[in-house]
Amino acid sequence: MRGYKIAKDKERRGICVSNDCGEVIGEIYKTSKRGLEKENNFLFSFRSQEVSFGIQKGRILFAAYRYSISGMEFIFKDNPLKSLLYFCVEGEVRGDAVKLEENWNKEIEVKTKKKELAVIRPFTWKTGADLSVSEDVTEESFLFPLIVLTYFLYKVYKDETAFIDGLIEWM
Repeated sequence: MRGYKIAKDKERRGICVSNDCGEVIGEIYKTSKRGLEKENNFLFSFRSQEVSFGIQKGRILFAAYRYSISGMEFIFKDNPLKSLLYFCVEGEVRGDAVKLEENWNKEIEVKTKKKELAVIRPFTWKTGADLSVSEDVTEESFLFPLIVLTYFLYKVYKDETAFIDGLIEWM
């Protein structure tokens, strides 16, 4: 597994992705894109490309997500049963079924039916995360930006469920 870090960079004033050598390989921005929720769409700019992952407009309970890379779009959806209890999103990228799922340690596992691709460990006291990415997933692959951007959609899920949990406790 290779290591990466998602963290705020004081020099760049943004959220950066760095490899285990500390080299910044890309930056994350919020962006707006037609058909997606304005505050819940993220762009990963790296290696002369821009990849986005965001929540589609019009959701009521469960979200649909759009992952855009190299002129192609892939749709992901909340798993209706599991998403009531924890973060669980499923979709397909170039014919491979991909699952983004929170585990009991509050980490996010990114996996296909065949293997685990990555583990995302969110920081507990600040914005950011450590990523452990399988050697099988290169930075040039369609899956690497998906792994990076998953952290931000997980944060949206956690923020929204914390609000709902607060309402339930208040009642």
